[in-house]
Amino acid sequence: MVAIIYQQRFRPMVQRKHPAAVYLEGQKSENEGRPGEALKLYESIVAADAESFDMIGEISSVDVWKALAKLRAKNRDRKGAEAAIRIAALQYDDPAALFQLASTFTSPSLAEYESFMLKAAASGLPAAAHDLGVLYFKQSQGNISVVDRVHSSGPNASNASGNVQSPGRGQTHKELSAAAKQKRLEAREWFHVGAASGLIDSQVCLALLLRESGKLEDGRQWLLHAGKREELKSKENEALAKSIDDFVTRWDDSDINLESIDVGKMRRSGQFYAN
Repeated sequence: MVAIIYQQRFRPMVQRKHPAAVYLEGQKSENEGRPGEALKLYESIVAADAESFDMIGEISSVDVWKALAKLRAKNRDRKGAEAAIRIAALQYDDPAALFQLASTFTSPSLAEYESFMLKAAASGLPAAAHDLGVLYFKQSQGNISVVDRVHSSGPNASNASGNVQSPGRGQTHKELSAAAKQKRLEAREWFHVGAASGLIDSQVCLALLLRESGKLEDGRQWLLHAGKREELKSKENEALAKSIDDFVTRWDDSDINLESIDVGKMRRSGQFYAN
């Protein structure tokens, strides 16, 4: 029955180049392992008349641009992928596209990076909220002139392995200038957004910043919450789980020296979100 409906109704729409039908045919090709065919279908949509492309029905135009960007990137067409994701981000204000534009494709100015991330975070993208926390924490240290965009990294990331310095290490909160304290506060607020959405890296960073500002019990609760996550039981997260356990054990020590956290293998994806 499905095959009959496809042949009688859907296939003719594809042949007539109805944008929504062509897009769905592209999705079908992708799912069936034919990315090259899917790419040609997506390219045919954006190459068609702009007015008909805008009248895409229930399928959003931004979905086409994001699908096109993904397959262009897989096809090693980085310039074409960036062009597509830039349209999705700047013409449609798509949160995921804004995040991708800032963190993957371009080398924006610091102001552009912050603007893209703010839009994405304000639209409810937890990963963008976390990265804003990272940005503002770095700015509070006064050691950022360019954006260090190591994927899935935390505060003070400086290399591709994802080794990061804990917010609780080094300069103490009372030694900070007023401007640095404000950036620390902004970092904490955005880490809180990520933490509340279930991002483990945000939960840990928030805990450490709360401890630094004297809110030991609040920080402890976030750390305990992060430590209970089922994901930490996997072998790939053994190092992180050990770090969290160590923080919990020594949380009340007056001379605690919070060590580096390796979050290089953490993924800010759906499986790391709280239920």
